[in-house]
Amino acid sequence: MKKTISPQTVLLLMIFLLYIAGHLLGIYTIQQLFLDYQMNALEPRAQEIAKEYVDDGEVRQLGNMMGVLIYDIDGRESYRHVPNEVDVDYSSLSRKYMSKIMASKIVAGIEKVSTLRFKLGVIGVPLVKNDEVIGALFLVFSASEFEATLKGFELVFTVTLFIGFLLFSVFFRQYVKQSKELEQTRQDYVTNISHELKSPIASIKALTETLCDGLVCDDETKNQYYGIILNETNRLEHLVLDILHLSKLQSHKMNFVKEAVQANLIFDPVCQKYAAICDDMGITFNVSDTIAALPVLYTNAERITQLLVIFLDNAVKFVGEDGEICLEATVSNKYVTVFVRDNGVGIAKDILPHIFDRFYKEDKAHNTNGSGLGLAIAQEIAAGLNEKINVESKLNKGSVFSFTIQRK
Repeated sequence: MKKTISPQTVLLLMIFLLYIAGHLLGIYTIQQLFLDYQMNALEPRAQEIAKEYVDDGEVRQLGNMMGVLIYDIDGRESYRHVPNEVDVDYSSLSRKYMSKIMASKIVAGIEKVSTLRFKLGVIGVPLVKNDEVIGALFLVFSASEFEATLKGFELVFTVTLFIGFLLFSVFFRQYVKQSKELEQTRQDYVTNISHELKSPIASIKALTETLCDGLVCDDETKNQYYGIILNETNRLEHLVLDILHLSKLQSHKMNFVKEAVQANLIFDPVCQKYAAICDDMGITFNVSDTIAALPVLYTNAERITQLLVIFLDNAVKFVGEDGEICLEATVSNKYVTVFVRDNGVGIAKDILPHIFDRFYKEDKAHNTNGSGLGLAIAQEIAAGLNEKINVESKLNKGSVFSFTIQRK
């Protein structure tokens, strides 16, 4: 299938191109502003010299850094005072600017004269006598300092452009990497959902076909099949509900409104439920006195109940018979930290970083009971409440899951 560039990628590239264009425009604008400023500063001096020449027919000494060129209305040079330069043809200046000056305009620019090794700064003003333009006066000077400053501007802008390019490259590479990871996650998610749905559906279909074909005659086997079908249906229902629940959490459609709540209203019903479950399964369930002494909490009771149930369900699943689960807590000035400890099978060190990933199970064959979404849901709930969750575990020694709850 042909790959297409995503709209987000196109937008990023357009932003980068606009950044380059803006940078180049910035260089040009700064240069022009600088030149205009420098030329405007010298313009009054050129007009003063022009007035002196018209009034007195003389030009005062300008020093070694400036020169004066004067042309009549026909473009013939009538006066020249350019220190340190001999036999230089400046006629190109008159040809380029004379028509504008004769229209009583002031001109300025930086020009390259073929026989000079440097560029000239030029300011041209009209010679006016009795309100009539009788010629043009050009103030000329070395533009070396101007060029050095302009090159400095170019260097600064070039460096910042290069740095910007590097930063954009790093950002863009990271964006592409994250996009690929997100796409891979999406594909894995669909694959895992398909796998999880396929297993109970296949079991239900096979058992139902067997019953419909009349291949099972005795009531005991039929009841056994019905029981399996019911269990697989319940498993399928739980999986679908977990997927919908996780989707609501990730789309921020779940209620996370916090309020003051008595801790016993959350913990007592859950503790009673799991005391009965553990008793039936031969598991020891200990509730620390710290749970009964918890202060008033500031949280969402329904979400914290979900979080607690997920961790206790996980503990029950992995301790087995004669296992032990302990529920306890510590209290600080701002938070309560709840711990769910068990002495079950534990979690391998290489698996621990992935324990909150969707559909991640220690059993790579996905034979473990459950949807594989419980801990991912727990992580989303904690994030929605701005709380922290953590897990510590050692293989064959047990695990400790913990989460914080804000105090009132």
